This record gives sequence, C-alpha cells and structure tokens, in this order.
Amino acid sequence: MATSIIEQEPKYYSLPVGQPIIFVISNDTAVANESNVMFFADVHISSEGPPNLSVGDKIIGRFQTTPNNKGVGMFDFSSVVENFVSADVGASPNAKHDEFGAASATLNESYPIHIIDKYSYSLNSVRFMKIQFGVQYLDTTSTPPAVVVDTTTLVNTTGTYKLMNGYLKETDELETTSTKFGYNIISKFALATTSKSFLSNMPTTLYCDIDDYGTIAMYTPNSTSGGFTHMELEYVWGDGSGSQTVDVNRGNGNGAWAAWSLIATNCQLYFSPFPANLNAWEPIFQGEYTSGKIKGGLIRVRAMNGVQQYSKQYTIKVNCDEEKGYEPIRLAWLNQWGAYDYWTFNKKSINSINSSPTTWNQLSGTWGESKYAPRWQGGEKNLRMNSKERYRINTDFIGEEYNVMFEEMINSPIVYKIRPYHLTNFNYAHNSKLVQSVRVLTNSFTKKTRANDKLIQYGFEIELSKTLKTQSV
Repeated sequence: MATSIIEQEPKYYSLPVGQPIIFVISNDTAVANESNVMFFADVHISSEGPPNLSVGDKIIGRFQTTPNNKGVGMFDFSSVVENFVSADVGASPNAKHDEFGAASATLNESYPIHIIDKYSYSLNSVRFMKIQFGVQYLDTTSTPPAVVVDTTTLVNTTGTYKLMNGYLKETDELETTSTKFGYNIISKFALATTSKSFLSNMPTTLYCDIDDYGTIAMYTPNSTSGGFTHMELEYVWGDGSGSQTVDVNRGNGNGAWAAWSLIATNCQLYFSPFPANLNAWEPIFQGEYTSGKIKGGLIRVRAMNGVQQYSKQYTIKVNCDEEKGYEPIRLAWLNQWGAYDYWTFNKKSINSINSSPTTWNQLSGTWGESKYAPRWQGGEKNLRMNSKERYRINTDFIGEEYNVMFEEMINSPIVYKIRPYHLTNFNYAHNSKLVQSVRVLTNSFTKKTRANDKLIQYGFEIELSKTLKTQSV
C-alpha cells in the first residue's frame, strides 16, 4: 500500500500554540480500497531535545480522524499542544538573586522570575514536537473483522516544531503559499541583527522607577540566535556627569547556559536590566544608586555577539521622584509572546477594601442552658468577611504607541503587582510579598489616539487575588 502523504503543514517550525496548527494527510490507495479508513497522528512532545520517534517515549497521545469529502484527513492540534506550554513563573535552578544569597535551586525555584540577577532560562514556555501519521482500516477478510494499523504507510513530520506559549491576533498577517500558511516568528524575534525584537510588542522606550524590578525575554530557537555572547548595558546618569557601559556575559554561572544546545529550555531566555535587579549585584550601579545619580537617567540594553549588535537597542528611562508623592503601582503581565511586560502607574492611586461577607443568624438567649435568659447576642452575624484589597491606578500622559501594552494587559490571564526594592530588612521571607497576584477588574479598553484625544492617559481598577485574613467566630 502507498505511503501516506503530508499534503499540508505549517509554513514555519516555530509555532505559537494560540494559532491553528493544521496538518492534512492523504492516502488515496487506502481510501479507495479499504473499509472504515481512519487517519491517525501520534504526537510526540518533549521538554528536552527533539523527540525520537523510533523510541516513542515522548508520545502524548494518538489522535484520529475520518477522511472528509475530498478523501483527506485534517488535524488541528492547537487545542492539544497548548496544554504542554505555560507561563514561566519561577526562576530557573541556576538563576540567582544576591539578596537571597543563593541560587534558585537552593530555594526550590521558589522566588519569582521578575527579581532575578542577570539571566534565567525558561522552564515552561517552549516545547519540541514531532508527529507521525498513518492510516488504519478494517480488515473484512478476517472473522471477526479486525482493525489493521498499516505500519507500511507511516510518514513523519520532516522537521522539529518548536511550540511557544504565545498566540496570534487577528491583525497578525500570515504568510501563505499554495499549501502552507504561518506567522514568521524567526524573522521578528530570533536574535541576529539590529532589527530583532525582544519577546514583546512594547516600544523600544520604557519607563520605570528607581526601585522597580523587571525582565526582558529573548527567543533563541537555534544556534545562530543562541550565539550571542553578552548583554550590553549602558547607564546614562541623570545628573549629566556621563555614562558607563557594562557587559553581562551569557553563561551557566550567570543563569543562562555555557554553550547553546538544542534543548527546549534554551530557546527562551530572560534578562534583568531594571534598576532594582541591577542594584542587587552590579557594583557600578550600586554606587550610583546610592548617590542618586541614576534618577532621571536611563539604561540602554541590547544583545551582542562579540562586537556585533544582535537586537534592537531598548532604552529604560528612570523616572524622577513624583512631586505630589503618589504611591507608584507596578504591574507585570503575560504578553502575547509568553514573556512579561511591565508598567509603573505613578499617578494618583486609590486604595480601598471591598467586602462581601458570608452571614449566619445567631439565636438570642441561652437556649443551651437549664433555664432561658435573654442575652445581647443574636440576629444576623458575619461568619466570614471575604475582604479584598483594590486599587484604582492611573498612568501619566503617554504616547499612543503604548496602547498595545495595555490592550494585552486587559487580555492577559496572569497579572502581578510587583512591590519596590526598598523593603525594610529584605530577606527570603519577603519573597511572597514582593510579587502579588491581581485581577484586572476593568473589563473594557478604548484605545486613545492623539487625533481623537490629544492627551492620552489610562485608568484601571485591580484587585489583589488573595482574601484578607480575619478572625474566626
């Protein structure tokens, strides 16, 4: 019997899981000559190197479909594979935070990705996939009829697909050929030239306060994009006294990897160029932080391969102190490409407590005693308060190029409130207080433009996810 044929497959091997992942399989001989024909797909997914189909130890399931009216089998694996990637919440085992004085492995990966020193590789955002397709049918010559899995017709995907924890928007343009379609992740994100972006739709100019944490993420799916040697930081002091360049080498001791290899965890890498991260370990920055020279200054960051620039240059502008003394609220959220974006809401914020108590009715008097006596207790009581903390937060006036960030914040399943660096007696116990899960209660977002609105400012309402503790009654 003729070998099955892959008639259609994704155009590119790097795939955001939030897109159609379509394969079309044919076997005209089987469809024409056999009964009860089914096409099947054995899907292999690995968190290490590419799956070895001959071993089959990474198979996650067999999926079947019947031939359609044109005699081919169509598969969409997006709803299957999206369960095998997820957001990176904790740092990698070799990542460090000098405030804790230990690597992440010592702390069982229990501190957040946002507060790392230098680098951390991905734990959950990327996986490898290969698929083996075949055909089965009913052998009507046997008694009783038996299902035959025709191993002579098997066909494998020609390459290894890299699944990433992202999604496509309706505005993302697909490139198509006569038989394939897809979005070219590599052309936008794989480090190689000065046109390559970090894993975000953010503009190249960002803003933060002096005590803010944060990371940027890079996509390194092959040896070329993984070949950068260091991240280059350039500090420009706010007092006009000059600048300083610092190279942060990529290596296992700094939380990345010594040499790139085809392992899923190597395909996405985090780096921490924000002031609070730098102040934990970088001597030059620490000195100027203490003297106050960085306020009103900026930090430039870019990926380098030797002397060759491997990414766009991003600029982090460090805000001066807010004159009116508003409490800054910094949020982090999972963006379209499975990394994190950040924003410090440094204008007026209002903190409130919202309660929705669970109640019960208490009897009045001593019904459980030998004689009844009236008492002051009784009536409806609060059994549990169910109180949560809320914030109404506001941006400064911003440009319309930042609209995409807030659109993705509204749409993000993961949002955190990141507290600033200057916690008193900072230690491991403060870890759970540095990063707090929140829900964005604002459920609509109207994009503003200069043409329509002149000045652009946004306000949102958020709620801390954890219920405030009270006494039991």
